[in-house]
Amino acid sequence: MERQKSGGNYSRYRAQTEKHVVLCVSCLKIDLLMDFLNEFFAHPRLQDYYVVILCPAEMDVQVRRVLHVPLWAQRVIYLQGSALKDQDLMRAKMDDAEACFILSNRFEVDRIAAVCS
Repeated sequence: MERQKSGGNYSRYRAQTEKHVVLCVSCLKIDLLMDFLNEFFAHPRLQDYYVVILCPAEMDVQVRRVLHVPLWAQRVIYLQGSALKDQDLMRAKMDDAEACFILSNRFEVDRIAAVCS
């Protein structure tokens, strides 16, 4: 079920009726995820948004634990895919998204390689 969820699509109906943003990452680390989610949802006007995470790697155990926490479970959707592939961007309903965030590993020595990997 988790595999199907990460390989599925963000609902077209939900994308058109609910507000969402897409978070594109090449490698999702738990500290990066927590920092983003805490800062994003700290603003009162963003409380009703969904965050769709688009990452080429399978969800690791730490990320899975965080996304099962009730605070995030109903607001964050993980899709395995790449921001460099049109098909994956369509699965994340990028055309209906309010915003797109592209984050790289903050400890990567080569920032360009971190975004393009």
